[in-house]
Amino acid sequence: LADLRLRLAREPGVHLVVVFLDPDPAAAVRAIQPIVAQARQPIYAATADGSPATHEAAAAAGVAGVWGLDRMR
Repeated sequence: LADLRLRLAREPGVHLVVVFLDPDPAAAVRAIQPIVAQARQPIYAATADGSPATHEAAAAAGVAGVWGLDRMR
């Protein structure tokens, strides 16, 4: 997560970014916040944690959506 902004700048062929919030959703949200405004790609979050607080924190950070791991294929 620490170098996510740099990796996005180096890989222009990326169409979307999925950040896994587990095991530390708070750290993931802190990493997402500064890059959302700069990223040209939509950023989604995925988590096994179904708590509304985790989903709300990710949404407040600016992700395009939050997916449950149980619903991803």
